[in-house]
Amino acid sequence: MPIRIGLHPAAAPRFHADWNASRQSTTALIKTVQLTAERLVQSPFKWALKVVGNFRRRFSLQYRVQRRQSARLREFDDRYEQLVDLICWGAQSSVAATRNCMYVELKTWMRVHYAALCRPLRPCWADHSVQFQRDPFESLLSFDRLEDLLSANSSIDDMMLCRRALDDYRRSLGQSAC
Repeated sequence: MPIRIGLHPAAAPRFHADWNASRQSTTALIKTVQLTAERLVQSPFKWALKVVGNFRRRFSLQYRVQRRQSARLREFDDRYEQLVDLICWGAQSSVAATRNCMYVELKTWMRVHYAALCRPLRPCWADHSVQFQRDPFESLLSFDRLEDLLSANSSIDDMMLCRRALDDYRRSLGQSAC
């Protein structure tokens, strides 16, 4: 038979509170250990799925084509911005021989590289304006000299259509910015 020792009434709640706190901390520790064990089991599986998905994506033909198109667009867009800057500088001040040479260099580079972007860009600029039956890129690049481009009536409209087409094509590739 157990021996019963009487506790002072003031000490009894203190022992009860310590036991209750100990039970709560032990329960929290057990839950933490369980969650950690579950994460350790699920983590390698999730990691493996992520790695396999990345490999599939990275080595898929569609992903490589999209990366190639994005690189082409980025390079073409950079040169297009150089052309627009050159046109703006030419419109603000007199056209010097160096600016004319730069225009000819940009024009020849863009004509060569526009062939790869022509088909995907065509729906982008054709949607914006029905009255235009000509390609705005080819229209911008058709002049022999910068002065002729600046004196043309449609050059500003062509620049706007080209910019919209490049932006739309970038969006269709799923890029926010090149």
